[in-house]
Amino acid sequence: MTKPAEGTLLWEPSEEFKENANISRYMRWLKQEKSLSFEDYGELWEWSVTDLGGFWASIWEYFDVKASKPYEKVLGSREMSGAEWFIQSRPRPCPGGIRAGRKANGSNSLGLIW
Repeated sequence: MTKPAEGTLLWEPSEEFKENANISRYMRWLKQEKSLSFEDYGELWEWSVTDLGGFWASIWEYFDVKASKPYEKVLGSREMSGAEWFIQSRPRPCPGGIRAGRKANGSNSLGLIW
C-alpha cells in the first residue's frame, strides 16, 4: 500500500454534508439566537478560546442542559488544574429520565432517554 505524501488532501466533504453537519447547525443557531456570526470553523474556534464564558454558556443553552439549580457563573477559575465550571449549578444527570416502552414485537423494554 502506498502511503500518501504529507500534505495530500485525502477527503473533502460535499457542500450538502457541510450544510447538514452538527457544527454548521450550531453556527446557524449562534447567528440567529446570539447575533454571533463566524465565517468558518477557524473563527468559531478563535471565539471559543478567547471568550470561554460566552462559548460555554452558548453550549449549555444550545444543548438545553437541564439543571435543578442554574449556574451563577460559567467559569470561576481558569487555573489549571482546578478550573471551576458552571459555578453553583446542579445539572440533572439524566434529564430525560428512564422511560418504559414497547418494542415493535410487543415486548417491554426499558430505555435511558438523554
